Amino acid sequence: VLAFGNYLNGGNVRLGMADGFSMETLREIESVKDPKGNDLRQTIFKTFFKTHPESAEEMLQEISLGMSGVLSRGLLKKKDMCKECGNEKSKGEDSSITFNKSVRICIEDFDKHVEKLRSELEVQTKEFRNVLTLVEDPADVFRMCMPAKFSASEEGIEILHEFKARLHEKFETLLAWFNVREMKQPDGSKKRTRSEDFLLLWDNFFLPKERVERLTDKIKNSHVIPKLCKDKPFGVDTMEVVWGLVEPKGQQNKMLKIERMEKKRKTIHRRKSVLRMRVPRLDRSASRLLASPRPVRPMPLSSPVRFSAMPEADFEAEFDA
Repeated sequence: VLAFGNYLNGGNVRLGMADGFSMETLREIESVKDPKGNDLRQTIFKTFFKTHPESAEEMLQEISLGMSGVLSRGLLKKKDMCKECGNEKSKGEDSSITFNKSVRICIEDFDKHVEKLRSELEVQTKEFRNVLTLVEDPADVFRMCMPAKFSASEEGIEILHEFKARLHEKFETLLAWFNVREMKQPDGSKKRTRSEDFLLLWDNFFLPKERVERLTDKIKNSHVIPKLCKDKPFGVDTMEVVWGLVEPKGQQNKMLKIERMEKKRKTIHRRKSVLRMRVPRLDRSASRLLASPRPVRPMPLSSPVRFSAMPEADFEAEFDA
């Protein structure tokens, strides 16, 4: 991305020699498009996959594997709205398929869940202590077993709390490394970067919603649903199909078959042309003669030919000579 940005801004001394770029550029780069409507990302991915195939495959596998646990993708069939009445069209009428993404759990929501569990445990602990005062028998099963279970629950809550603190610390370190503690909002203001915004920023850069929705139904069923909607890691092959850099395998086989048939047809046509050039054309009289069913009479000799025997001695002398 940095190399392409410096190349496109080569005439500008300040912008054409940048040492880095803001993470928000990944969201704004889609505005740079070619005459066919493809944005700059298609050229970036094509160059990256061609020049560094191993690094590209490793990067995509790692990113997609990390996204699979926290990000959900899916294709939803949505009824189109009627322009006249504003309601959804009835069954059998036009419908559109949308590519939706959602983050299963955010770090910020994780805080709320942990605090909710802690509050519930405190309430249950108070009730448990009140119940214990009513149980006088020291050998009672409830009095003997439940204290250990409540202690285990308290330890589990503390472990979750420590894990949450470490997670926050790592996320803050990550934001500092990318220098993206704040992100610009649609209204122009800047707010603290949430984990949801950070994840979708990366995923939308590689798999924009508009790009996936433009694919044919056949490609969606063969590549989008099995790879992108099943929480499985994907690599360069899937990205090349999504971005139109290569044809799918089924389409490739079809094109190869057409090319072979065309090549075979040209070979047969060329051989027929060679045969036409080698076989001379016959004039009309010869054609009529060959086509006539009447037999051709042999030409009679004017006088019979007589063969006389040569004496043996004369033959030997003639042979020696």
